[in-house]
Amino acid sequence: MKSKFFLAFTFALVLSAYLAFAASPYFFKGIAHVNGSLAPNGTIIEAFIPFNATNPISSVTIGEGQLAGLDPGKYVISFEATSGDVVSFKVNRIALIAANGTNTTNQTLGDTVTTNFNLSINKSANTLACTFAVGCTGGFCVHSICRSASTFCGDAFCDSGESCSTDDSACGSGFACTSGCVATAAASTSSGGGGGGGGGGGPSLPSTTETVNKITADTPLDVKITETKLPVTFVELTSKTDATNIEVKVKEVSQPSGTGLAISSDAGKVYKYLEITVSTVTLSKAKIKFKVPKTWFTSNSIDPNTVALSRLVGTAWTKLPTTKVSETDTDVLYEAETAGFSTFVITGAKTATPPVFAVCGNNVLETGEECDEFQLAGQTCASKGFESGTLKCTACRFDTSGCTRAGPAPPSEKPAETPAGERPPLVLPPVTDVGGVILIVVILAVILLGYKFFMKKHAKKTDHASHTN
Repeated sequence: MKSKFFLAFTFALVLSAYLAFAASPYFFKGIAHVNGSLAPNGTIIEAFIPFNATNPISSVTIGEGQLAGLDPGKYVISFEATSGDVVSFKVNRIALIAANGTNTTNQTLGDTVTTNFNLSINKSANTLACTFAVGCTGGFCVHSICRSASTFCGDAFCDSGESCSTDDSACGSGFACTSGCVATAAASTSSGGGGGGGGGGGPSLPSTTETVNKITADTPLDVKITETKLPVTFVELTSKTDATNIEVKVKEVSQPSGTGLAISSDAGKVYKYLEITVSTVTLSKAKIKFKVPKTWFTSNSIDPNTVALSRLVGTAWTKLPTTKVSETDTDVLYEAETAGFSTFVITGAKTATPPVFAVCGNNVLETGEECDEFQLAGQTCASKGFESGTLKCTACRFDTSGCTRAGPAPPSEKPAETPAGERPPLVLPPVTDVGGVILIVVILAVILLGYKFFMKKHAKKTDHASHTN
């Protein structure tokens, strides 16, 4: 009887110690200020454990997701941690300042709910380091530096809308990187792309010749165009017969003389004229795959959904079936079917409002993105079917690698049932503190030693009693 009682007591003690070191949810609530005013929507609140961690354990955005509908400046942030952990907070990835009742010290976790915990920062001036554009006075965070525009000429990065960075070989024709991104004296209006007109003595237009050793009948073959200054990226060929030593020539040209307009200036704009020829192939069908920079659409108010590739037949342009395939950070990708090769033109129709493209990595959730940086659309590990952890965003898609343990079954799934007459298994919460595990081991060792001592003493008493009798 005493032995059973001792074992029950041991189990209760171990279970209590185990639960004492399990992770628990913690909540901090308060008002955030930026530059002395209530933080505007889009302000990013982050919690870090340990306090000097590089990546946050939790992040929320004022006015979005779970904070939508709260009063101006108010925030609530939650995360799972262990009592005694030390947490720090940042706003827009900027250290807190002592203003508006802000407590700038790192917080040792005790109570699971902390209210009236105010946060204050001042935005960073231009040329200072940044993580988010919302943290810069100039409104832009360009390659981790606060700027007053989306690009900064001379920062050694070749950004959309710039001709080069620090390497002349990366420049378009007629541009050099002598002091940032500048045009040389020989530059003409056609060298920048988007006009489609001739240069009249300007630099030569880009061209390339690609050679393919063999093509098999009725098997599509993608021929990669290696000249990056050309809009064509691949020419897909399907031949009726086997062929060898095929040459694919692609070059940019000016508008052919004597041809009609591909599109009127009122209706749209020409991006490029191209000439494509293919030798020694009896074509069954072909596709031309090409790209158009997003900057061309925005600067000319062109609708990306209206882009078309047209082929010159006689003196008239015949529009080819053209499909928008995908987007990259800088370009929109298309492909068009053609029955043959000759001269082509890429055009687009005007739109009343310049298009706005989703930019992955700007911490703004846009159409076509599941998430962006720390903008998670209110989603968490729990909403993704996990028990705890930090949901991440990689390439604007949800990344659950930081989530731990499968949590409750999603609403659409039926949880596993326990067979009749059986008790459901006891599932202990995870112990997240290594010190807690060590303490439990020590407690177990002490209890076992105590139990051994108790049983030894009890045996002596029993032996003594038998000798007395």
